Amino acid sequence: MALDTGSAQVALALAAFFAAPATLIAPEGLLDPGVPYIAGPGELAVLPGSGLALRLKNRLLAGRLGFDRAAFAPGFRDLLATRATCRLACQLVLSPAARLAEVQRHLAAAVHQTRLKSAVLKSDREALAAVLGEAAWQSGLRQAPVFATALAGLAPSGPAAITDPGAILDHAGGVAVALVSAEDPLLGRILTARLPGAHRLAPLTDSQQAAAWRLIESLP
Repeated sequence: MALDTGSAQVALALAAFFAAPATLIAPEGLLDPGVPYIAGPGELAVLPGSGLALRLKNRLLAGRLGFDRAAFAPGFRDLLATRATCRLACQLVLSPAARLAEVQRHLAAAVHQTRLKSAVLKSDREALAAVLGEAAWQSGLRQAPVFATALAGLAPSGPAAITDPGAILDHAGGVAVALVSAEDPLLGRILTARLPGAHRLAPLTDSQQAAAWRLIESLP
């Protein structure tokens, strides 16, 4: 099936990412910064700021993450051309870090919408607002109860899950990973590499997926 212009652009963006994953994934923790990059059997140390060093870093990072051997599921190209959520998933995993963080905050607000609505203590409201930000806070109070109620079923239990800022956002990252994984497992692997703290969650239901995509599409 021929790709339309939008699908072709997404496909090109994916190809560019696999060629240079370090543009979106920080190699810290995946590559040892104390080990010089090696070019071939001659053990040639490469200057850190050189173009060759960047190419080698991307090659090593792709190998460490398994992206040099990665393949999308059969039929992915057809899905990319015909399924809007597949294109949205690709755009999400390739989005700038600031945009990805914004999506996490809004997903977290939707997941915790019941808690936001029932927060009585000023300290509790202020703590949540500090984690989510004003825009996501208002979205969790107003938009999520209207068109993303299914996400409330993903609210975690336990004190750390609702008080630790990192846990709140990492859980939301897990929601995002599960969401894009439903389109193709490789997209989930990419997002997991970008959000290494994301929680591992069970697959989302159809209604949860639909609610999450509605929420993400509503963001400016």
